[in-house]
Amino acid sequence: FFDNDKAFEGRLDSVLAEIRSGVRDGIVRESKEHGVIGGIWHQTFAELEFGLRRAWRNARKCIMRSHSDELKLCDLRGITSSADMAKELIISMSEAFNNGNVIPTVFVFPPRQIDSRGPMVWNHQVLELAGYEMDNGTILGDPNSTALTKAIIELGWTPPSPKGRWDLLPLVVMADGDVPSMIEIPSELGRLVEIRHPRYNAEFKKLDLKWVTVPALTRLGFDIGGVQYTAAPFIGWFMDAEIGVRDLADTFRYNALPDVAQALGLVDTASEGIEGLDDLP
Repeated sequence: FFDNDKAFEGRLDSVLAEIRSGVRDGIVRESKEHGVIGGIWHQTFAELEFGLRRAWRNARKCIMRSHSDELKLCDLRGITSSADMAKELIISMSEAFNNGNVIPTVFVFPPRQIDSRGPMVWNHQVLELAGYEMDNGTILGDPNSTALTKAIIELGWTPPSPKGRWDLLPLVVMADGDVPSMIEIPSELGRLVEIRHPRYNAEFKKLDLKWVTVPALTRLGFDIGGVQYTAAPFIGWFMDAEIGVRDLADTFRYNALPDVAQALGLVDTASEGIEGLDDLP
């Protein structure tokens, strides 16, 4: 970042002055006592990119973190309206999807200011499947999305008719101080991948299992140098186990494992041996 110590010290003095200029009296959350709340500072593109790459590298649960130095920053900190936020996120994410040759990218919107909630994305992922609570008490689609689906319908979205297990939800975003904005996912980004098996092609075709093309997480937040980024969606790659073992197989998600076991002839009916399946890691 810096050619010499003098350049570093100059940047440090500039940052500290910017922080001090924005301080105000407030209540410290941990102690509930009155104190000084620090201001935020504007990070350069290089500083923000460095912080994001280090955050990914240090994410111990992410198996793809070895690619952290390849992470691309899409700087959207100049976006201040919900409508522009939705439009630019779809455009930028379509570019990062790159026709399936995914470029791992994080899309960073303005940081949270003091006494504000910051911008946010309603969806857990940009590509998220709907979950409908049916009249008979069952869930059609992804049970993980029932509350979000209900909220988006109340916002004005009309689900497809008839409703299905694999309906893609629109994206809903909200800039700080603005009302929510909703946008449909374009077909080239929202197409689903059909799950097939080389030996059980007919059986899997009947199961009609599908999933989205890429993980595009939206509930990730970053705190870099005391600056909190509440809306920083990320697009990367799926591990096959993430889909087959968790998203489709978890009993609180699509719970497809009993049907798959029956299709493979491991059990006679989908309801046989369910307790044993629940014990799988």
